[in-house]
Amino acid sequence: MPSSNHHLKSLSMTSMRDLKENTILVSFSLLAEDNHSILDSIQLTDQECDRYEQYMIPSAAIQFLLSRSYLRLIIAQLLDCDANTISFETTEKGKLYLKDQSLFFNISHSHQRGVIALSLDPMIGIDLEYHRIQKPYESIAKRFFTERETHWLLQQPLDYQHPSFFDIWTGKEAVSKSTGLGLSINFASFSVLPIYDLISTTLANNHPLFANCCFHLHYLSLFSNYSCCISTATLSKPILHLELHPEPA
Repeated sequence: MPSSNHHLKSLSMTSMRDLKENTILVSFSLLAEDNHSILDSIQLTDQECDRYEQYMIPSAAIQFLLSRSYLRLIIAQLLDCDANTISFETTEKGKLYLKDQSLFFNISHSHQRGVIALSLDPMIGIDLEYHRIQKPYESIAKRFFTERETHWLLQQPLDYQHPSFFDIWTGKEAVSKSTGLGLSINFASFSVLPIYDLISTTLANNHPLFANCCFHLHYLSLFSNYSCCISTATLSKPILHLELHPEPA
């Protein structure tokens, strides 16, 4: 067992065997005062330190630091290795992955919360969004949503339109992250209607590599005033949710 993982007792019984039957979802706080033991336990690489120092907003820098630290600790638990020896590779569009491993993951954070999805499916994507009151969702919907999505959104009761916007957005973002294309994908070329907790969407002629590829979306209610969605290219497995609470060092 990696010595650094004594900070996360809720992970101690988790292993790669769990991924055969489940998609693992890990959630955690991004408040520095909740994570002193985590901040003290992980050594970032030179490249990660450079990225950390590029953040102009202190809270964004802490979000990056904690998210990357938790990612290392979780992978170390699953692969039974030292968190500080893990080496990440990056695709052309910036998606992190592990070379020569059958473990795949995706990470998202917003406001004071972070989430990591782990799977045996290489096309795993997750998005988490805090329902920011000042978000100009009407103009964003007009630019990025399909007519079906916009029509569905405007049919919702006024009090539900704001969270419904974020439900659509997290679904589209999760799909884009599944493909590894990120925001380079044409968001207006596929529809996500979050009518049920489990839905699917098809990227018809969106990209040569993913033409007619079906993605399965799983919506989760994790925190108040947040939307969260996991996307995979295989049929959705049960979600094993672990909420992490660091132990004192």
